[in-house]
Amino acid sequence: MLPAPRWILSAACLLACANLGFAQVDMDTNGQDNALDADFYGVTNNTTAEVISVTFDLSVVPGAYWDLDGVSNFGDATDPVIGAIGGMNSGDVSWSYDALYPYPIQVTATFNPPMAAGAFFRFGADTDLFVSDPCPGGNFGSARALTTVTFADSATCHSPFQYLGPTQSLSQCGGGVGFRLADPTPGVAGTTNTISWAGATAGSLVAVAYGFTPGSTPVGAVCPGINVGISSPVLLGLVFSDSSGFGSISGPVPGFLSGQTLLFQAVDLAGCQVTNLVSYTFL
Repeated sequence: MLPAPRWILSAACLLACANLGFAQVDMDTNGQDNALDADFYGVTNNTTAEVISVTFDLSVVPGAYWDLDGVSNFGDATDPVIGAIGGMNSGDVSWSYDALYPYPIQVTATFNPPMAAGAFFRFGADTDLFVSDPCPGGNFGSARALTTVTFADSATCHSPFQYLGPTQSLSQCGGGVGFRLADPTPGVAGTTNTISWAGATAGSLVAVAYGFTPGSTPVGAVCPGINVGISSPVLLGLVFSDSSGFGSISGPVPGFLSGQTLLFQAVDLAGCQVTNLVSYTFL
């Protein structure tokens, strides 16, 4: 086992962090009423990686939904309406929904080809019962609506909107390849190992966990709706990321774990985003 009390927290991110890259995909809301403005929502890829899809999730407010029945506001739309766009074409974007369509809780934009670094687009779509009707941009931050970004390397980032003002909110998914966890280094049992990450919220508290079996375990009340992909995870430690979203944790790995495969995952407790699941067999 890797008992948490024996793990020591590193004071700085080691070299492994530098290989991960960092930046953010920005998702914003801006306006007085999302039923009227085709540029109300924005998605901008400020990372160096390609993005496969982006999901906007209203499930934090029970009863709220996207109104896409074609007989309401916003031009009787049955899909979100794309407004301003750059570095990509509107035909690159396809829309999908959960099973409740035309009143879905989740709306997903999928990109083919993938959304390139620097590309952006804005879109409009009406909601009903999401905090208030009409629905201004600040509602998304006050309710902490969730976003999910999937990168071309299958890394996934989850992040809630943050309130910027009555008509504005912003959600940022960090990391050039998402909020990303590296393999343990040097990866050898019987000695001290380090696990590093990039793309966390600047200065955020990050929880690192391990286990032996894949599964789905809720993070808890601090990040509702967010799960880690480990059954019965064990907490290794809590570490603050630096101002660039980098961090690491170090500690001894017992020799008897040589040849054993462990699972590792980290949670950004400020941004409520989860890293990739690392599966690693120690030498």
